[in-house]
Amino acid sequence: MANFVSPFANAGRFLTNPVFRKAVIGFSGSAAITAAGMLLSPVISRLYRPADYGEYAVFSILLGNLSIVASLNYLGALLLPRRIERFAALAQLTLWLSTLVSIGFLGLLWLFEDHLLSFFDIHRIGGMTYWIPFLLVLSVLASCLQSLCIRENKYSVRAVSDVSANLSGKGYTIAHALWFGPSPGGFILGDVLNRLVAVGVVLARLPRRLLQPLVVPASLRRLFKTVYFFRRFPTQVLPSTYLNIVSSQLPVLLFKKFSTSAEVGAFAFASSMLELPVALIGGALSPVVMREAVQVFHEGGVDRLGQFCGSYFRKIFLALAIPFAAGAILGDLIFPAVFGAQWQTAGAVACLLASYYAFRVNYYIFVSVYTIVHKQLYDLFFNAVLLLARFVAVYLVVQSHGFLAAVGAYSAVSLVLTALNSYVLLAALRVRAWRVAIEQVAYFAGLLAVLHFGRLGLQHFIAKG
Repeated sequence: MANFVSPFANAGRFLTNPVFRKAVIGFSGSAAITAAGMLLSPVISRLYRPADYGEYAVFSILLGNLSIVASLNYLGALLLPRRIERFAALAQLTLWLSTLVSIGFLGLLWLFEDHLLSFFDIHRIGGMTYWIPFLLVLSVLASCLQSLCIRENKYSVRAVSDVSANLSGKGYTIAHALWFGPSPGGFILGDVLNRLVAVGVVLARLPRRLLQPLVVPASLRRLFKTVYFFRRFPTQVLPSTYLNIVSSQLPVLLFKKFSTSAEVGAFAFASSMLELPVALIGGALSPVVMREAVQVFHEGGVDRLGQFCGSYFRKIFLALAIPFAAGAILGDLIFPAVFGAQWQTAGAVACLLASYYAFRVNYYIFVSVYTIVHKQLYDLFFNAVLLLARFVAVYLVVQSHGFLAAVGAYSAVSLVLTALNSYVLLAALRVRAWRVAIEQVAYFAGLLAVLHFGRLGLQHFIAKG
Protein backbone atom coordinates (compact mmCIF):
# COMPACT_ATOMS: atom_id res chain seq x y z
CA MET A 1 0.00 0.00 0.00
CA ALA A 2 1.51 3.32 -1.04
CA ASN A 3 1.96 5.87 1.74
CA PHE A 4 1.55 9.60 1.23
CA VAL A 5 3.49 12.48 2.67
CA SER A 6 2.10 15.98 2.98
CA PRO A 7 1.83 17.63 -0.43
CA PHE A 8 3.65 20.65 1.01
CA ALA A 9 6.60 18.58 2.27
CA ASN A 10 9.86 18.13 0.37
CA ALA A 11 8.96 21.04 -1.91
CA GLY A 12 12.60 21.71 -2.73
CA ARG A 13 13.19 18.16 -3.89
CA PHE A 14 10.03 18.30 -6.00
CA LEU A 15 11.18 21.49 -7.73
CA THR A 16 14.53 19.97 -8.66
CA ASN A 17 13.48 16.50 -9.81
CA PRO A 18 13.76 15.53 -13.51
CA VAL A 19 10.01 15.25 -14.08
CA PHE A 20 9.44 18.79 -12.87
CA ARG A 21 12.32 20.19 -14.93
CA LYS A 22 10.99 18.57 -18.10
CA ALA A 23 7.48 19.70 -17.31
CA VAL A 24 8.63 23.30 -16.79
CA ILE A 25 9.72 23.48 -20.44
CA GLY A 26 6.38 22.14 -21.61
CA PHE A 27 4.63 24.34 -19.05
CA SER A 28 6.32 27.44 -20.45
CA GLY A 29 4.84 26.68 -23.87
CA SER A 30 1.43 25.88 -22.40
CA ALA A 31 1.60 29.02 -20.26
CA ALA A 32 2.32 31.14 -23.32
CA ILE A 33 -0.60 29.52 -25.15
CA THR A 34 -2.91 30.10 -22.20
CA ALA A 35 -1.75 33.70 -21.86
CA ALA A 36 -2.34 34.27 -25.58
CA GLY A 37 -5.74 32.65 -25.28
CA MET A 38 -6.73 34.86 -22.37
CA LEU A 39 -5.44 38.01 -24.07
CA LEU A 40 -6.87 37.33 -27.52
CA SER A 41 -10.15 35.68 -26.53
CA PRO A 42 -11.76 39.00 -25.47
CA VAL A 43 -10.87 40.35 -28.91
CA ILE A 44 -12.23 37.29 -30.72
CA SER A 45 -15.38 37.22 -28.59
CA ARG A 46 -16.18 40.80 -29.58
CA LEU A 47 -15.60 40.10 -33.29
CA TYR A 48 -17.61 36.87 -33.48
CA ARG A 49 -21.09 35.95 -32.34
CA PRO A 50 -22.04 32.96 -30.15
CA ALA A 51 -23.80 31.43 -33.18
CA ASP A 52 -20.51 31.49 -35.15
CA TYR A 53 -18.78 29.63 -32.35
CA GLY A 54 -21.64 27.15 -32.17
CA GLU A 55 -21.30 26.27 -35.87
CA TYR A 56 -17.53 25.85 -35.51
CA ALA A 57 -18.06 23.61 -32.47
CA VAL A 58 -20.02 21.13 -34.61
CA PHE A 59 -17.27 21.24 -37.27
CA SER A 60 -14.70 20.42 -34.57
CA ILE A 61 -16.82 17.50 -33.40
CA LEU A 62 -16.82 15.97 -36.89
CA LEU A 63 -13.04 16.40 -37.16
CA GLY A 64 -12.39 15.02 -33.68
CA ASN A 65 -14.48 11.91 -34.25
CA LEU A 66 -12.77 11.16 -37.54
CA SER A 67 -9.31 11.67 -35.99
CA ILE A 68 -9.96 9.10 -33.28
CA VAL A 69 -11.47 6.53 -35.65
CA ALA A 70 -8.91 7.06 -38.42
CA SER A 71 -5.87 6.58 -36.18
CA LEU A 72 -7.48 3.73 -34.15
CA ASN A 73 -6.11 5.77 -31.23
CA TYR A 74 -2.58 4.55 -31.99
CA LEU A 75 -1.48 8.13 -31.25
CA GLY A 76 -1.91 7.28 -27.57
CA ALA A 77 0.59 4.41 -27.94
CA LEU A 78 3.39 6.36 -29.61
CA LEU A 79 5.32 6.82 -26.36
CA LEU A 80 5.20 3.13 -25.46
CA PRO A 81 7.76 1.60 -27.90
CA ARG A 82 11.34 1.49 -26.63
CA ARG A 83 12.99 1.12 -30.04
CA ILE A 84 12.89 3.99 -32.52
CA GLU A 85 12.19 1.57 -35.39
CA ARG A 86 8.94 0.43 -33.78
CA PHE A 87 7.98 4.05 -33.00
CA ALA A 88 8.56 5.03 -36.64
CA ALA A 89 6.55 2.06 -37.93
CA LEU A 90 3.66 2.89 -35.60
CA ALA A 91 3.71 6.56 -36.65
CA GLN A 92 3.71 5.61 -40.35
CA LEU A 93 0.91 3.11 -39.78
CA THR A 94 -1.16 5.84 -38.15
CA LEU A 95 -0.52 8.23 -41.03
CA TRP A 96 -1.49 5.60 -43.62
CA LEU A 97 -4.74 4.86 -41.79
CA SER A 98 -5.66 8.53 -41.48
CA THR A 99 -4.92 9.10 -45.18
CA LEU A 100 -7.17 6.22 -46.24
CA VAL A 101 -10.01 7.42 -43.98
CA SER A 102 -9.59 10.97 -45.32
CA ILE A 103 -9.97 9.76 -48.90
CA GLY A 104 -13.04 7.72 -47.95
CA PHE A 105 -14.63 10.65 -46.11
CA LEU A 106 -13.92 12.93 -49.06
CA GLY A 107 -15.87 10.55 -51.31
CA LEU A 108 -18.79 10.36 -48.87
CA LEU A 109 -18.81 14.13 -48.53
CA TRP A 110 -18.95 14.55 -52.29
CA LEU A 111 -21.91 12.15 -52.50
CA PHE A 112 -23.89 13.17 -49.41
CA GLU A 113 -22.87 16.75 -48.65
CA ASP A 114 -26.44 18.09 -48.44
CA HIS A 115 -27.55 15.29 -46.12
CA LEU A 116 -24.57 15.88 -43.82
CA LEU A 117 -25.17 19.62 -43.61
CA SER A 118 -28.87 19.08 -42.91
CA PHE A 119 -28.35 16.39 -40.28
CA PHE A 120 -25.95 18.54 -38.23
CA ASP A 121 -27.68 21.83 -39.14
CA ILE A 122 -24.46 23.50 -40.29
CA HIS A 123 -25.55 25.04 -43.59
CA ARG A 124 -23.60 28.21 -42.82
CA ILE A 125 -20.37 26.20 -42.98
CA GLY A 126 -21.25 24.71 -46.37
CA GLY A 127 -18.22 23.89 -48.51
CA MET A 128 -15.83 24.50 -45.61
CA THR A 129 -16.50 20.88 -44.59
CA TYR A 130 -14.10 19.86 -47.38
CA TRP A 131 -11.27 21.05 -45.15
CA ILE A 132 -11.96 18.14 -42.77
CA PRO A 133 -10.02 15.44 -44.70
CA PHE A 134 -6.98 17.71 -45.05
CA LEU A 135 -7.11 18.72 -41.39
CA LEU A 136 -7.44 15.07 -40.39
CA VAL A 137 -4.12 14.04 -41.98
CA LEU A 138 -2.43 17.24 -40.87
CA SER A 139 -3.46 16.85 -37.24
CA VAL A 140 -2.26 13.22 -37.12
CA LEU A 141 1.08 14.24 -38.63
CA ALA A 142 1.43 17.03 -36.06
CA SER A 143 0.70 14.59 -33.22
CA CYS A 144 3.31 12.12 -34.50
CA LEU A 145 5.96 14.83 -34.72
CA GLN A 146 5.17 16.14 -31.24
CA SER A 147 5.40 12.62 -29.83
CA LEU A 148 8.83 12.36 -31.46
CA CYS A 149 9.84 15.57 -29.68
CA ILE A 150 8.78 14.10 -26.32
CA ARG A 151 10.51 10.79 -27.02
CA GLU A 152 13.78 12.53 -27.84
CA ASN A 153 13.48 14.99 -24.91
CA LYS A 154 13.08 17.93 -27.29
CA TYR A 155 10.48 19.62 -25.11
CA SER A 156 11.62 23.07 -26.15
CA VAL A 157 10.89 22.30 -29.82
CA ARG A 158 7.41 21.12 -28.89
CA ALA A 159 6.83 24.26 -26.82
CA VAL A 160 7.92 26.57 -29.66
CA SER A 161 5.74 24.64 -32.11
CA ASP A 162 2.68 24.87 -29.87
CA VAL A 163 3.09 28.59 -29.20
CA SER A 164 3.79 29.50 -32.83
CA ALA A 165 0.83 27.45 -34.09
CA ASN A 166 -1.57 28.86 -31.52
CA LEU A 167 -0.62 32.48 -32.16
CA SER A 168 -0.79 32.01 -35.92
CA GLY A 169 -4.24 30.42 -35.77
CA LYS A 170 -5.72 33.02 -33.46
CA GLY A 171 -4.08 35.83 -35.41
CA TYR A 172 -5.72 34.68 -38.62
CA THR A 173 -9.09 34.24 -36.90
CA ILE A 174 -8.96 37.89 -35.81
CA ALA A 175 -7.77 39.08 -39.24
CA HIS A 176 -10.53 37.11 -40.99
CA ALA A 177 -13.25 38.80 -38.96
CA LEU A 178 -11.77 42.25 -39.57
CA TRP A 179 -11.35 41.70 -43.31
CA PHE A 180 -14.27 39.46 -44.29
CA GLY A 181 -16.62 39.82 -41.32
CA PRO A 182 -17.58 37.25 -38.66
CA SER A 183 -18.30 33.71 -39.86
CA PRO A 184 -17.45 30.13 -38.81
CA GLY A 185 -14.89 30.10 -41.63
CA GLY A 186 -12.61 32.35 -39.59
CA PHE A 187 -12.27 29.67 -36.93
CA ILE A 188 -11.87 26.86 -39.49
CA LEU A 189 -9.15 28.55 -41.55
CA GLY A 190 -7.42 29.61 -38.34
CA ASP A 191 -7.38 25.95 -37.37
CA VAL A 192 -5.82 25.03 -40.73
CA LEU A 193 -3.04 27.57 -40.26
CA ASN A 194 -2.54 26.36 -36.68
CA ARG A 195 -1.84 22.77 -37.82
CA LEU A 196 0.36 23.86 -40.75
CA VAL A 197 2.57 25.97 -38.50
CA ALA A 198 2.76 23.21 -35.87
CA VAL A 199 4.10 20.76 -38.46
CA GLY A 200 6.40 23.30 -40.10
CA VAL A 201 8.09 24.41 -36.89
CA VAL A 202 8.88 20.86 -35.76
CA LEU A 203 10.25 19.94 -39.21
CA ALA A 204 12.39 23.07 -39.24
CA ARG A 205 13.79 22.75 -35.71
CA LEU A 206 14.29 19.02 -35.19
CA PRO A 207 17.69 17.63 -36.31
CA ARG A 208 17.54 15.64 -39.53
CA ARG A 209 18.92 12.53 -37.82
CA LEU A 210 15.84 12.41 -35.56
CA LEU A 211 13.44 12.80 -38.47
CA GLN A 212 15.21 10.18 -40.59
CA PRO A 213 13.38 7.13 -39.12
CA LEU A 214 10.02 8.71 -39.98
CA VAL A 215 11.09 9.61 -43.51
CA VAL A 216 12.36 6.15 -44.46
CA PRO A 217 9.27 4.08 -45.41
CA ALA A 218 8.70 1.03 -43.23
CA SER A 219 8.31 -2.27 -45.07
CA LEU A 220 4.92 -3.97 -45.24
CA ARG A 221 6.34 -6.75 -43.09
CA ARG A 222 7.29 -4.28 -40.35
CA LEU A 223 3.89 -2.57 -40.57
CA PHE A 224 2.10 -5.91 -40.16
CA LYS A 225 4.37 -6.79 -37.24
CA THR A 226 3.48 -3.43 -35.68
CA VAL A 227 -0.22 -4.13 -36.12
CA TYR A 228 0.25 -7.51 -34.45
CA PHE A 229 2.33 -6.10 -31.59
CA PHE A 230 -0.31 -3.44 -30.79
CA ARG A 231 -3.25 -5.67 -31.71
CA ARG A 232 -4.93 -5.22 -28.34
CA PHE A 233 -4.53 -1.46 -28.20
CA PRO A 234 -7.44 -0.51 -30.51
CA THR A 235 -9.83 -2.97 -28.87
CA GLN A 236 -8.88 -2.07 -25.29
CA VAL A 237 -8.11 1.66 -25.50
CA LEU A 238 -9.99 2.99 -28.55
CA PRO A 239 -13.53 2.22 -27.25
CA SER A 240 -12.85 3.99 -23.96
CA THR A 241 -11.25 7.01 -25.59
CA TYR A 242 -13.98 7.27 -28.20
CA LEU A 243 -16.75 7.02 -25.61
CA ASN A 244 -15.09 9.77 -23.60
CA ILE A 245 -14.85 12.00 -26.68
CA VAL A 246 -18.44 11.35 -27.73
CA SER A 247 -19.81 11.96 -24.25
CA SER A 248 -18.01 15.32 -24.07
CA GLN A 249 -19.45 16.26 -27.48
CA LEU A 250 -22.92 15.05 -26.62
CA PRO A 251 -24.28 18.28 -25.09
CA VAL A 252 -23.27 20.31 -28.15
CA LEU A 253 -25.15 17.94 -30.47
CA LEU A 254 -28.23 17.79 -28.22
CA PHE A 255 -28.30 21.54 -27.62
CA LYS A 256 -28.03 22.00 -31.39
CA LYS A 257 -31.28 20.02 -31.72
CA PHE A 258 -33.22 21.44 -28.76
CA SER A 259 -31.71 24.92 -28.25
CA THR A 260 -30.36 27.77 -30.36
CA SER A 261 -26.98 28.12 -32.06
CA ALA A 262 -26.25 30.99 -29.67
CA GLU A 263 -26.72 28.71 -26.64
CA VAL A 264 -24.56 26.06 -28.30
CA GLY A 265 -21.91 28.73 -28.81
CA ALA A 266 -22.20 29.86 -25.18
CA PHE A 267 -21.67 26.30 -23.95
CA ALA A 268 -18.75 25.65 -26.34
CA PHE A 269 -17.08 28.98 -25.52
CA ALA A 270 -17.38 28.52 -21.76
CA SER A 271 -16.03 24.97 -22.07
CA SER A 272 -13.08 26.17 -24.14
CA MET A 273 -12.20 28.83 -21.56
CA LEU A 274 -12.36 26.31 -18.72
CA GLU A 275 -10.25 23.96 -20.82
CA LEU A 276 -7.39 26.48 -20.91
CA PRO A 277 -6.05 25.61 -17.42
CA VAL A 278 -6.49 21.93 -18.27
CA ALA A 279 -4.38 22.43 -21.39
CA LEU A 280 -1.87 24.54 -19.44
CA ILE A 281 -1.12 21.91 -16.79
CA GLY A 282 -2.30 18.80 -18.61
CA GLY A 283 -0.56 19.63 -21.87
CA ALA A 284 2.74 20.10 -20.03
CA LEU A 285 2.49 17.24 -17.55
CA SER A 286 0.56 14.51 -19.36
CA PRO A 287 3.29 13.42 -21.81
CA VAL A 288 6.01 13.79 -19.18
CA VAL A 289 4.05 11.82 -16.60
CA MET A 290 3.32 9.08 -19.15
CA ARG A 291 6.96 8.76 -20.17
CA GLU A 292 8.24 8.73 -16.60
CA ALA A 293 5.44 6.43 -15.41
CA VAL A 294 6.44 3.78 -17.96
CA GLN A 295 10.02 3.90 -16.68
CA VAL A 296 8.96 3.86 -13.01
CA PHE A 297 6.70 0.87 -13.61
CA HIS A 298 9.45 -1.11 -15.32
CA GLU A 299 11.86 -0.33 -12.48
CA GLY A 300 9.64 -0.70 -9.40
CA GLY A 301 6.29 -2.23 -10.38
CA VAL A 302 2.82 -1.15 -9.30
CA ASP A 303 3.79 0.00 -5.80
CA ARG A 304 6.42 2.41 -7.09
CA LEU A 305 4.05 3.63 -9.80
CA GLY A 306 1.38 4.24 -7.16
CA GLN A 307 3.74 6.38 -5.10
CA PHE A 308 4.76 8.34 -8.19
CA CYS A 309 1.18 9.00 -9.41
CA GLY A 310 -0.34 9.53 -5.97
CA SER A 311 2.12 12.29 -5.09
CA TYR A 312 1.54 14.28 -8.28
CA PHE A 313 -2.21 13.63 -8.19
CA ARG A 314 -2.55 15.57 -4.94
CA LYS A 315 -0.19 18.41 -5.83
CA ILE A 316 -1.87 19.13 -9.15
CA PHE A 317 -5.32 19.30 -7.57
CA LEU A 318 -4.12 21.70 -4.89
CA ALA A 319 -2.71 23.98 -7.57
CA LEU A 320 -5.80 24.06 -9.81
CA ALA A 321 -8.68 23.92 -7.35
CA ILE A 322 -8.49 27.63 -6.51
CA PRO A 323 -9.00 29.10 -10.03
CA PHE A 324 -11.79 26.62 -10.79
CA ALA A 325 -13.53 27.40 -7.50
CA ALA A 326 -13.30 31.08 -8.41
CA GLY A 327 -14.88 30.30 -11.78
CA ALA A 328 -17.74 28.44 -10.09
CA ILE A 329 -18.59 31.43 -7.89
CA LEU A 330 -17.63 34.40 -10.08
CA GLY A 331 -18.00 33.16 -13.66
CA ASP A 332 -21.25 35.03 -14.27
CA LEU A 333 -19.45 38.28 -13.41
CA ILE A 334 -16.15 37.57 -15.15
CA PHE A 335 -17.41 36.50 -18.59
CA PRO A 336 -19.56 39.53 -19.54
CA ALA A 337 -16.95 41.89 -18.09
CA VAL A 338 -14.03 40.33 -19.98
CA PHE A 339 -15.60 38.97 -23.18
CA GLY A 340 -18.55 41.29 -23.70
CA ALA A 341 -22.22 41.44 -22.74
CA GLN A 342 -23.25 38.98 -25.47
CA TRP A 343 -21.45 36.22 -23.49
CA GLN A 344 -23.59 36.62 -20.34
CA THR A 345 -25.06 33.13 -20.86
CA ALA A 346 -21.56 31.70 -21.26
CA GLY A 347 -20.72 33.10 -17.81
CA ALA A 348 -23.66 31.27 -16.28
CA VAL A 349 -22.55 28.08 -18.05
CA ALA A 350 -19.02 28.53 -16.68
CA CYS A 351 -20.36 28.73 -13.13
CA LEU A 352 -22.13 25.40 -13.61
CA LEU A 353 -19.18 23.63 -15.30
CA ALA A 354 -16.23 24.90 -13.23
CA SER A 355 -16.52 22.35 -10.41
CA TYR A 356 -16.49 19.47 -12.90
CA TYR A 357 -13.36 20.81 -14.61
CA ALA A 358 -11.57 21.03 -11.26
CA PHE A 359 -11.84 17.24 -10.96
CA ARG A 360 -11.28 16.61 -14.66
CA VAL A 361 -7.67 17.78 -14.72
CA ASN A 362 -6.20 14.80 -12.88
CA TYR A 363 -8.17 12.39 -15.04
CA TYR A 364 -6.83 14.14 -18.14
CA ILE A 365 -3.24 13.73 -16.96
CA PHE A 366 -3.28 10.25 -15.44
CA VAL A 367 -5.82 8.27 -17.51
CA SER A 368 -3.04 6.89 -19.74
CA VAL A 369 -1.64 5.07 -16.70
CA TYR A 370 -4.53 2.59 -17.10
CA THR A 371 -2.69 1.35 -20.21
CA ILE A 372 0.54 0.74 -18.29
CA VAL A 373 -1.11 -1.50 -15.68
CA HIS A 374 -3.47 -3.15 -18.23
CA LYS A 375 -6.65 -1.88 -16.55
CA GLN A 376 -8.18 -0.25 -19.63
CA LEU A 377 -11.48 -2.03 -19.07
CA TYR A 378 -12.03 0.06 -15.92
CA ASP A 379 -11.86 3.24 -17.99
CA LEU A 380 -14.07 1.70 -20.68
CA PHE A 381 -16.74 0.88 -18.09
CA PHE A 382 -16.72 4.35 -16.58
CA ASN A 383 -16.86 6.08 -19.96
CA ALA A 384 -19.79 3.92 -21.07
CA VAL A 385 -21.66 4.82 -17.88
CA LEU A 386 -20.67 8.47 -18.29
CA LEU A 387 -21.99 8.59 -21.85
CA LEU A 388 -25.32 7.08 -20.82
CA ALA A 389 -25.64 9.33 -17.74
CA ARG A 390 -24.86 12.47 -19.74
CA PHE A 391 -27.32 11.58 -22.46
CA VAL A 392 -30.14 10.90 -20.00
CA ALA A 393 -29.38 14.03 -17.96
CA VAL A 394 -29.17 16.43 -20.91
CA TYR A 395 -31.90 14.89 -23.08
CA LEU A 396 -34.51 14.81 -20.31
CA VAL A 397 -33.65 18.07 -18.58
CA VAL A 398 -33.20 20.30 -21.64
CA GLN A 399 -36.75 19.56 -22.81
CA SER A 400 -38.41 19.92 -19.42
CA HIS A 401 -36.36 22.61 -17.65
CA GLY A 402 -34.38 24.38 -20.35
CA PHE A 403 -30.78 25.00 -21.35
CA LEU A 404 -29.08 26.06 -18.09
CA ALA A 405 -30.73 23.31 -16.05
CA ALA A 406 -29.46 20.77 -18.58
CA VAL A 407 -25.94 22.20 -18.30
CA GLY A 408 -26.14 21.81 -14.51
CA ALA A 409 -27.29 18.19 -14.84
CA TYR A 410 -24.48 17.48 -17.32
CA SER A 411 -21.90 19.00 -14.96
CA ALA A 412 -23.17 17.09 -11.91
CA VAL A 413 -23.03 13.61 -13.48
CA SER A 414 -19.71 14.43 -15.14
CA LEU A 415 -18.13 15.53 -11.87
CA VAL A 416 -19.23 12.46 -9.91
CA LEU A 417 -18.25 9.86 -12.50
CA THR A 418 -14.99 11.49 -13.60
CA ALA A 419 -13.78 11.89 -10.01
CA LEU A 420 -14.80 8.32 -9.21
CA ASN A 421 -12.90 7.07 -12.27
CA SER A 422 -9.76 8.86 -11.09
CA TYR A 423 -10.01 7.41 -7.59
CA VAL A 424 -10.53 3.90 -8.98
CA LEU A 425 -7.31 4.38 -10.95
CA LEU A 426 -5.47 5.27 -7.73
CA ALA A 427 -6.96 2.24 -6.02
CA ALA A 428 -5.71 0.07 -8.90
CA LEU A 429 -2.23 1.41 -8.11
CA ARG A 430 -2.64 0.37 -4.44
CA VAL A 431 -3.10 3.92 -3.22
CA ARG A 432 -5.54 4.79 -0.43
CA ALA A 433 -7.97 6.43 -2.83
CA TRP A 434 -10.71 6.98 -0.24
CA ARG A 435 -8.35 9.17 1.75
CA VAL A 436 -7.41 11.25 -1.28
CA ALA A 437 -11.11 11.63 -2.20
CA ILE A 438 -12.10 12.91 1.25
CA GLU A 439 -9.20 15.39 1.30
CA GLN A 440 -9.94 16.79 -2.16
CA VAL A 441 -13.71 17.05 -1.76
CA ALA A 442 -13.35 18.75 1.63
CA TYR A 443 -10.71 21.13 0.31
CA PHE A 444 -12.77 22.13 -2.74
CA ALA A 445 -15.99 22.50 -0.74
CA GLY A 446 -14.13 24.76 1.68
CA LEU A 447 -12.87 26.92 -1.18
CA LEU A 448 -16.39 27.26 -2.58
CA ALA A 449 -17.77 28.23 0.81
CA VAL A 450 -15.09 30.88 1.41
CA LEU A 451 -15.52 32.42 -2.05
CA HIS A 452 -19.33 32.31 -1.83
CA PHE A 453 -19.49 34.09 1.51
CA GLY A 454 -16.82 36.48 0.34
CA ARG A 455 -18.97 37.42 -2.66
CA LEU A 456 -22.05 37.84 -0.46
CA GLY A 457 -20.12 40.03 1.95
CA LEU A 458 -18.76 42.18 -0.85
CA GLN A 459 -22.21 42.59 -2.40
CA HIS A 460 -23.65 43.54 0.99
CA PHE A 461 -20.86 46.07 1.55
CA ILE A 462 -21.39 47.64 -1.90
CA ALA A 463 -25.18 47.78 -1.47
CA LYS A 464 -24.80 49.35 1.97
CA GLY A 465 -22.31 51.88 0.71
